[in-house]
Amino acid sequence: MEHSTISLEFRTRHEDGILFYVTNSNKVDFIAIFMKQGRVNVMFNCGTGPGLLTTTDVYNLGEWHSLEFSRRGQMGVLYMDNATAAQGSSQGTTSSINVKSPIYLGGLPRNVSSQVKNNLRGVTGSFPGCIRKLEVEDRQMLRPRVSVGVTGCSQKVETGTFFGANHSHLILSVKNKNIVSLAVGTTSNLAIGRGGVTATDTMNPLYIGGVPDPSKTRAVATQEQYVGCIRYLQINGKLQSMAESTVYGNVQLNSCPTI
Repeated sequence: MEHSTISLEFRTRHEDGILFYVTNSNKVDFIAIFMKQGRVNVMFNCGTGPGLLTTTDVYNLGEWHSLEFSRRGQMGVLYMDNATAAQGSSQGTTSSINVKSPIYLGGLPRNVSSQVKNNLRGVTGSFPGCIRKLEVEDRQMLRPRVSVGVTGCSQKVETGTFFGANHSHLILSVKNKNIVSLAVGTTSNLAIGRGGVTATDTMNPLYIGGVPDPSKTRAVATQEQYVGCIRYLQINGKLQSMAESTVYGNVQLNSCPTI
């Protein structure tokens, strides 16, 4: 293709995420649209070297924005909210981009992401927000062939990961050797483990909101999965991002509907 036109609208409160990606079988020619540190980036390669467009402004304040990338030959222009935000050209001499389906919207499969992360400036996580009105070459893309971990967009959202009730509580868990204390809101409880054993060594993944097979999980009093929102997950005092987590079931990463 000697020219390309891609447009969409998006909304997010997060800094990083993949909006759009299309390539070919050898992963050389591609068009990538993604967010990094709140700025919109477009990287494209006609086969002899990439070009990169980056906005000066940030677009992660929770408002809807329109985005359009227009390319003719090696020259590309990025429009944000109907105004020119960045422009530039790809490297080398070729001016045609040869890409084919599938078109990825909002993220990439892990096997693809690991191969093309340099084309995304290290951004590998799915887009934590809402996308609508995707058009490619002035053609509306209405029905995805495959959808993984995608839910609808609520008009009002708050930061968090949605599993399905909407009351927030402070949950504090502290482990010191064989003593574990848990505080939920203003209520706390203390448990003392077997003496002489002070370490908890685990090799399995950390599960949030549920486990694959509760019937085979020891020390869990219920087999029901959690339904609601979770946010501000901290491990050893460090805030954790769930944007790149592996999702099972109806989970909406980094966005909790409030209505």
